[in-house]
Amino acid sequence: MKEPSPYPIQRIYPEAMPQPYAGRPIDPDYVPVGEVAGPGLRDYMRIIRRHLRLIVSIFLGALLVTGLAVLVMTPRYTAVSTILLEPQAPHVLNVNSVLQEDVSPDGHGYYETQQQILQSRSLAAQVIRDLGLDQMSAFTGNSDDRGFIGGLIHSAKAELTSLIAGSAAKRPPDAFGVAPELIDHYLDDLKIKPEIGTQLFQVSFTLSNPALAARIANAHVDTYIQRGMEIHAQSSEQARRFLEKKLVDLKERVEKSEAALNTYRRDRGIVTFTLDDRGTILNQRLTELNQALTKAETDRIDLEAQYDLVKTRNYNSLPAVINSSLIQQLKSQLDVLEGQYASMASQFKPDYPPLQELKAKVDDTSGRLQAEINHVVQGIDSNYQAALDRENGLKKKVADEKATALAMNDASLQDTVLAREVDANRQLYKSVLERMKEIGVAGEIPTSNVSVIDRATAPTRPSSPKKLIDLSAVGALALFFGIGAAFLLDHLDDNLHNPEEAEIYLQLPSLGSVPDFLSLVRDEADAAEAALPLDSTPFLIGQIRPNDPSAESRELAVAKNRFSVAGESYRAIRTAILLSRASEAPKTILIASGSKAEGKTVTAVNIAMAFAQMGGKVLLIDGDLRRARCHEVLGVHNLVGLTEVLVGQKSAADVIRPIGNGGLSFLSAGSVPPNPTELLASRRMQEVLEELAASYDSVLIDSPPVMPVSDSVVLSRLVDGVVVVIGPRTPKQLARHACARLSQVGARILGVVLNQVNMKSPDYYHYHRYDGYEEYYKPTGTSVG
Repeated sequence: MKEPSPYPIQRIYPEAMPQPYAGRPIDPDYVPVGEVAGPGLRDYMRIIRRHLRLIVSIFLGALLVTGLAVLVMTPRYTAVSTILLEPQAPHVLNVNSVLQEDVSPDGHGYYETQQQILQSRSLAAQVIRDLGLDQMSAFTGNSDDRGFIGGLIHSAKAELTSLIAGSAAKRPPDAFGVAPELIDHYLDDLKIKPEIGTQLFQVSFTLSNPALAARIANAHVDTYIQRGMEIHAQSSEQARRFLEKKLVDLKERVEKSEAALNTYRRDRGIVTFTLDDRGTILNQRLTELNQALTKAETDRIDLEAQYDLVKTRNYNSLPAVINSSLIQQLKSQLDVLEGQYASMASQFKPDYPPLQELKAKVDDTSGRLQAEINHVVQGIDSNYQAALDRENGLKKKVADEKATALAMNDASLQDTVLAREVDANRQLYKSVLERMKEIGVAGEIPTSNVSVIDRATAPTRPSSPKKLIDLSAVGALALFFGIGAAFLLDHLDDNLHNPEEAEIYLQLPSLGSVPDFLSLVRDEADAAEAALPLDSTPFLIGQIRPNDPSAESRELAVAKNRFSVAGESYRAIRTAILLSRASEAPKTILIASGSKAEGKTVTAVNIAMAFAQMGGKVLLIDGDLRRARCHEVLGVHNLVGLTEVLVGQKSAADVIRPIGNGGLSFLSAGSVPPNPTELLASRRMQEVLEELAASYDSVLIDSPPVMPVSDSVVLSRLVDGVVVVIGPRTPKQLARHACARLSQVGARILGVVLNQVNMKSPDYYHYHRYDGYEEYYKPTGTSVG
């Protein structure tokens, strides 16, 4: 009795999908359109749901570790003092500081320099000495103020420092009189933060004791201000002493420069008047000569172009030749005479008197023409030489005038230099004297360019740990890392997970998916079987009964429970196979797989049972002559079978046996032959298959894997269609190459079956979204719900 499937089946026609079974071979290097376009949002959500347990584990683990660390950490407090740092100190007197003259008020480098001074080791050492911090356990960390986590971090940092510095010897004492470890510890807790866009700096210090943290922050600011004032005073004193020495040198330089100026003027006979008038005359003369030289160069260049034509004997291109009316008239006459001479010479002999007379006219005209051209050429040559001589003469005159002007400039320049040096030395001496007096006054005034805006006070709330922020940040990072790990694992996963992915990647229709019914919960399966009487099961196979808990009985999903999820999956595959061809259903079907352990044999047995439930005669053939297993699943012996039929020892009718009380029959593999591929490719195999197809409504053949051996490839050409079974751990490339290998020999691939899938996986979320899916397959009484 035929049973309708609860699944709506969409019939797929070969002409509607350009698939390999319709005549087009599979390209092993084909890149699916879906992979080129990229995954969508639904694909991303499916990846996240697939690895949701990993993501949640990483998230909760990170929160747990962070929470424990935050709870055991000792609270630390940050005291902050704000200062205003101006490039220049206030002007108490109308004098300029030595340092401030060299500082640009808008210079970014100045503030970076001051920030480095605030973080200097010498300043930190002075604060440690002034406050006696090396004797305070709250600062040195000798007490338990650090806490458990703080102690671990401090110990790890100390160990790392010792490894970097070397364990052979300790660090030498610091030059500032404080242990280097204390200075390092101090600078680790000190933070200098400039306020961007302002002249404000925040000086903060973090410690487990809030009062001591505020005291250290204020002391650091005060010490920095005092240090700045000391630097200012020291610089002023050094500048004053330097200027005193320079003043003596400048006085000597003034005296020497005055003596040199007087000596030079006396030697050159220069009276103290300017030479501007003579210089003006020389400049006018040079200007006139340069103008004349420019005109001469222009004339020479124009004649040089014609001279080049003369040198190349290209006389006809000369402007004088072209513009000469006499030359052009002679050319015209010569052309006419030469034409007449050529015409008469073709009719008369050379001694013909009129011809000789015409020849004389031609020679005379040609001579006159050449004489005129030579006259023009001689004129161009003479004009060019004259222009060249004129240009050279002007160049010599210009050079002479320049030499005279330069000599005059040298004398004037030297006099001016000596005079300027005297004035500069006098002015410098005067400026240095005034500057030295200003520095003496300014050095005695205690001024600073640093102002304290807010002094540090003891904080009431800890700055670390910030429990909520830390937990939120760690949670976000853990979530990001977990999702990243999920996408990485999915990228490394080379398996096919759902029918859509298989159709896109393999270019083949999906006939269905079979759940991993071997891992189903035992009590659910037993509960479903307990609701059915034993005689409601259509098959009683050998000694195996439907409620047998052995592994073999659990492989027979169709025979075990008519209402199981796995059994219904095989019936859906059966329906898809029947509707896979537009004309008629395939009669001989080969069940193949790319490699071993993909569930091909179990799939073949259960599909054969599903076909038998329709009431027709169905034959299952174990075509795996190397490692036959169908008889183990069905619980029958394998003494004789297909091998004996092919070698002629038995007939097919002698070895075929019925299975159960339905319409299913079974032809086992029989003995293992030495040449299985040759037997399956023989003429006898084709004849046996034709005979069995005529006797049965459907013939299903279980075959060896496609990639290791060629048995399945040989059988695929003898059947109406091939069903490729893909296991959960089969790589995509292997499945594609297996289908391509079948397609290359002309096999008609009906589609693929995904085996041992996890129906609760996110990849199948949209297949079973309606409520009560599991309840749908549980029987109510003896009828289907």
